Amino acid sequence: MRCQGVVLSTTRRVRDLRLRGLLATFGAFSALGPALAIAVFVMLVTVLSLVPALVCLLGRATFWPSRSWNRPPTGTRFQRIGAAVGRRPALTASISSVVLIALASGASHA
Repeated sequence: MRCQGVVLSTTRRVRDLRLRGLLATFGAFSALGPALAIAVFVMLVTVLSLVPALVCLLGRATFWPSRSWNRPPTGTRFQRIGAAVGRRPALTASISSVVLIALASGASHA
């Protein structure tokens, strides 16, 4: 599998961060750290062993009933959104900023 290196490094990083929870002064973090590290390790073993085995056993049935990989992609809604953003990037950035500022202004009152 080509993704093993990425999966290994990511899970190693998450596991290390969870184990650092043992050093936390807040009790909930120090109690949950080892359990979450073990859970991440179990997920790593599952992703690297069970999932590829199941995909190998099931073959094409894994992606049933889709046969869309046989067809060339057509214009989608996201292609139209990307084209609109590409035509007017400043307008899109302005609208996005206004929406985010409006949403953030209500968050400080909680």
